[in-house]
Amino acid sequence: MEKFTVTLADNHQTEVMTFTPKHPVGTLQFLHGMAEHMDRYQDLGQYFKALGYKVIMHNHAGHGGLVQDDARGHFDSMQQLVRHSEEILETFRVPDRPAILMGHSMGSLVARRYVTMYPDHFSALILSGTSFFDAKMEAALNILRGMIAVKGENHKGDLANKVTLQQFNRKFRPLTTQADWLSADPEKVQQFVDDPLTGFNMSLNAYKEILKSMKQTQQKRLLKKMNKRMPILLVSGKEDAFSNFGKGIDQLGHLYKGAGIKHVTVQLYSYSRHEVLFESNQTEVMDRIALWLEQVHHD
Repeated sequence: MEKFTVTLADNHQTEVMTFTPKHPVGTLQFLHGMAEHMDRYQDLGQYFKALGYKVIMHNHAGHGGLVQDDARGHFDSMQQLVRHSEEILETFRVPDRPAILMGHSMGSLVARRYVTMYPDHFSALILSGTSFFDAKMEAALNILRGMIAVKGENHKGDLANKVTLQQFNRKFRPLTTQADWLSADPEKVQQFVDDPLTGFNMSLNAYKEILKSMKQTQQKRLLKKMNKRMPILLVSGKEDAFSNFGKGIDQLGHLYKGAGIKHVTVQLYSYSRHEVLFESNQTEVMDRIALWLEQVHHD
């Protein structure tokens, strides 16, 4: 594993981590979620490196150890996160080999926008802990726009986080922490709580951009831009509150199939919550993702 600090074309500075086997068969770019960081996924990097992939991951704008406190939790737009990701991919990818895109939670939403902006970059797409934009999210988006009009885009008060956490934790009482919705494994939840670089407040603009992009990537005009030959894997826990307990994953899968995506697979895991990559059955989840990749690349 190697770590780099890079300065991107817009002068944004971030950290990049790569895992490179001796003879890489391709590239896997991984995009982490909201209010966390890339270092949590070192096991994932080592896993796919052992399968022959060069793995690339980086900290999104507003995330990671280089970010100043006033900028933590804020980014300008989803397109900004996509452009950063694409520049990093083009800098570190294995040339003349296929590339796979994998995103978790907010990273899955970045990935969904990414494959509409650069539809020919990837041979496969893996979305972990993603969701489906619905009427409740539309209402939340309208509330956020009203709050931004009053408080400004950079505001990072507790209200938005509290509303989100209360909603997601509602079915997991009695609560041990405010992060219980993330995983059924108490040890993994405590690691998240104890990590100084996770669980911070996001700006109102960041929340707005996340919801707005989720809505846009379900609209026909962006679905049309996707590579219909690119296989998609949707992975989540059946107890993931963000995906409406698996219902949102099924809805998104049907949406992609209806849009003409030829190969859409859904993997839902019982007794698993939002961070399906960090549950006690982590090995099973990773092995099934690897098997899916092997199958789609041999079809």
